Amino acid sequence: MPPFDDQDITRLLLDGNSHSHGAHHHLGWETYAGAQSADPDANLTTLHESFHNELNNLTAYGFLLQVYALLAKANRQEEKYVAIFEYLVAQSREAHEVYATFISTTITAEKKENKAGQPVDLLKNYPGYRKHYEKGRLLTAAFQGHYLQEVALTAIIISCFQSRAISERARRDLTGFQPDHLDYAEFPDGRLSLLGRKLPATYLRQSFEDFPPQHVFSHAAT
Repeated sequence: MPPFDDQDITRLLLDGNSHSHGAHHHLGWETYAGAQSADPDANLTTLHESFHNELNNLTAYGFLLQVYALLAKANRQEEKYVAIFEYLVAQSREAHEVYATFISTTITAEKKENKAGQPVDLLKNYPGYRKHYEKGRLLTAAFQGHYLQEVALTAIIISCFQSRAISERARRDLTGFQPDHLDYAEFPDGRLSLLGRKLPATYLRQSFEDFPPQHVFSHAAT
């Protein structure tokens, strides 16, 4: 597996020996804490990689990534599996990074021992990831507090990874699956782009406020 950088989530997350870094290859993850295992960078890196892994374990698209990663590893002479895997990764890279970066950064910032100012300050050693954090912040701007922002972003990103069309086509024919024939809006990055452009910041907040009384409390009363 080649090194991971901000251009490819199958490469090492963070280069260099002085700072913590990690790797996520869709079948697992690992981290290197660097010189200071208790440093906020170590916490951030560990959480970042774990959230990549969580997203793949929670969603249909993530499961598909794991399936084609296994097929590519087991059939190295079959270029089609590598091509499908790389295409699926390319169409989910931004959504994966927005989720892992925003959630890991806000959680790390909440720990008192890290003495962080703004969550984004934790990314000073990793400037390429600031854009992913800002994307998550904008998507959850209508929510007050990190906890609600984390819940909201989790709901958004998971919905981006739950394409029924992709799941059904791949299930019917794993070897003949042609993801490049599907509409861009079926892929995580396509869905995230549409949500970012067309979903008002207040929509999610209103949906959150309407959900409990309509769908939870009404059932509890019966």
